[in-house]
Amino acid sequence: MKPAHSPALLIMALAVPLVTACAAIDTGPHPLKEGWHQVRVEQIAPGTDIHQSAFRDCRDGLSEDQLASHQFAVLSYPHLRSRHTVILPVADGAALVPGEVFEAQVNNCQPIAMPEHP
Repeated sequence: MKPAHSPALLIMALAVPLVTACAAIDTGPHPLKEGWHQVRVEQIAPGTDIHQSAFRDCRDGLSEDQLASHQFAVLSYPHLRSRHTVILPVADGAALVPGEVFEAQVNNCQPIAMPEHP
């Protein structure tokens, strides 16, 4: 007896909901594919006072004097089934607060100047 539905039709029927679900996740004003994520501020401190590792650490290559004299933000964001952490520089005069949630570009080491709230 011949199956009622072809395998190709079955694959398409399963793939459409998956593609639409993934497209619905990216609802912010900035595309995820460009490195924008909704992040949470975990810590703000001089670079010398942050003692944790991160997926991206913008302190790499800086001198002890540069680390001590600049503020850095430890930011976390969901990625697949885990949380990634990044350490980014904070621009002079920026007022970040631990626990604050906003959108940030996490693929480069540009200083965070003004949080972009979702």
